[in-house]
Amino acid sequence: MENYNNVYEESKGSVVMGILGAAIGALIGAVVWALVGMAGYIVNVVGLLTAFLAGKCYDLLHGRQGKSRWWCCWSA
Repeated sequence: MENYNNVYEESKGSVVMGILGAAIGALIGAVVWALVGMAGYIVNVVGLLTAFLAGKCYDLLHGRQGKSRWWCCWSA
């Protein structure tokens, strides 16, 4: 029964720090996308890389987990 109580504990973290992290990750991805575009290539995978970086940076800055993470990372 002890494990079930952990599922319902409120997630710790800051939405503001998460948004900042997602913005930093999206900015890094945008720079990569611009460099790939300047090289003359069009690569859709760079868009997925941008979303991945936004999610990783959200986690690195301890953003709150849940719906806010999904919204911040996939709308970036």
